[in-house]
Amino acid sequence: MPGSFASTVFAASRRAVSASLAEKLSLTIWLFCVSVAWAAIRSAFVVKSASGEVLDNSVPLWIRLAFFAAFVIPALSFFLVRKDRFWLLGLGSTVGILPEVPTIPFVRDNAHFLVILSAAAVVLHWATFHPKERSSNFARIFAGYIAVCGMSVIVNFLVYQIVWQLKVGISFLIFFSALAVMIVSVSCASKSRWETVESLVEGLAWGAIGQSVIAVFALPLLLSLPFEEGTDTLFGLAYYDRYKSTMPGPVNLGMFFVAVLPLVLLWMRWGGSIIRTRVGWFYLQMAPWLVVITGSRTARVVMIGIILTLFLKATTRRSALLILPSTAAAFYVGFYFESFPAAVRTMFGDTNAATLSIKGRFFDVSDRTGLIQSALASLPTMGQNPLANSLYAPDQNSTLHIAPLASLLPAKIVTILNLLFGYGSGVAGYVRSGYPSPHTTILNLLIDTGILGFILCCTFFVWLAARLFVRSFSRSDPHAITIWLCLLSYGASSVANGTYVPQWWGYYSVILILASAAAANSITEQRSRKLKGTLHPEFEKNSQCAQPACQRTTQAN
Repeated sequence: MPGSFASTVFAASRRAVSASLAEKLSLTIWLFCVSVAWAAIRSAFVVKSASGEVLDNSVPLWIRLAFFAAFVIPALSFFLVRKDRFWLLGLGSTVGILPEVPTIPFVRDNAHFLVILSAAAVVLHWATFHPKERSSNFARIFAGYIAVCGMSVIVNFLVYQIVWQLKVGISFLIFFSALAVMIVSVSCASKSRWETVESLVEGLAWGAIGQSVIAVFALPLLLSLPFEEGTDTLFGLAYYDRYKSTMPGPVNLGMFFVAVLPLVLLWMRWGGSIIRTRVGWFYLQMAPWLVVITGSRTARVVMIGIILTLFLKATTRRSALLILPSTAAAFYVGFYFESFPAAVRTMFGDTNAATLSIKGRFFDVSDRTGLIQSALASLPTMGQNPLANSLYAPDQNSTLHIAPLASLLPAKIVTILNLLFGYGSGVAGYVRSGYPSPHTTILNLLIDTGILGFILCCTFFVWLAARLFVRSFSRSDPHAITIWLCLLSYGASSVANGTYVPQWWGYYSVILILASAAAANSITEQRSRKLKGTLHPEFEKNSQCAQPACQRTTQAN
């Protein structure tokens, strides 16, 4: 039965055709309109006291289900009947959060749904056709990390029997196992994945343009409406007076605008259309202003780094120069303000607004020092395991008939288990859970999955970055500029690991898939698009000179 079902699905997928421009545009408009409407509805149900304190912000279940269906049904229909599935994955990751639906906490973002859907299609393909493909080493390392995550969930449930930890761990495993499947799939060395790279880049670029259009309409409201406290202000598009659009928060959005900038530049180079070029430049000139409007300090710093790195390649140097004036103007107005409306009012002489400047405190992280210190103090060592005592609290009313291992094993063994496997995948970061919330991926990994998970995940990050870096400066690789710009996008989004925990950010997961596809692609294959004559002349010349070398080069992991 499963085989016949899979055969039916793939028979239907083989009949799928490429989507037209009108279909793509219609789906893009629909998804962003639904996302904006969901933000407005969500903000309308916020109940506040007379003093402004939020008392309730729950949206009725039937409304959440209706909006969830409005997101999922069109995307699922497009996925089943059109070939542009990676384009959909790229676009969908930029739409933002989905309504929370009971029993599926692992789908918080539109990208989560699409990654799981895509992974299910890949698994069906593997089960039906049994392809003999060898994935890249970095993909296997990430798969090993997911295996450690699974062990972490099982070990900690047996040790402490905390049902909440088990639920969080299962949710974590569902999504990140799907992400691992996608990374392994796109990194198979026996296939050319340039079409995958191009589709993902195009989808992300379309999403960047869509978010820019929303910002054009939202910015006048942000400047004209009075200040309001709350996490869903400005019809759900702002956090207090920091712009967040349809993303979970201002930082997510700010880092998105930075990370996608190299990809928009790459997308512009893949076509000779004047409209594409003009739309691309519209985004590139707006991006610095959009970053400032979000108020994200990390995004502002990374934006400077991205522009400077664009000067390292002759192909992108001119583009960096053209972005500089807009960047200088935006940063002059709002670099030292987390509130863009306050920055604008300060320009017009408002002394009260000027007091909101963070000049001299731009790199102040005192608000996170306590979180980091408590996380460090909670980490298990061979001499102590302070978190274990607080986690093990026997429940007399428990329906489980197996005693927690924490009550049976020596304390030293429990400490070793927590040292190796952490306290359960996904538990770090929940402020009210009793687990540490360190506000940085590095410590999050140690708390979640211990030393084993930390080593494997960091090895994956570094290996992937190193492979992209080496290939981007290879004179024999005709796709070096594509890989270089994918590296910049991957690097920009990865910086957030130092100051935040972007694991659940939808577009971050898709950028990981994109970077894996670009790093593992065979240099002996030509890209699917007709790029000849549309690239920078210098790069096109280098590509032609490199062809004989490419033909003698074999794919390396």
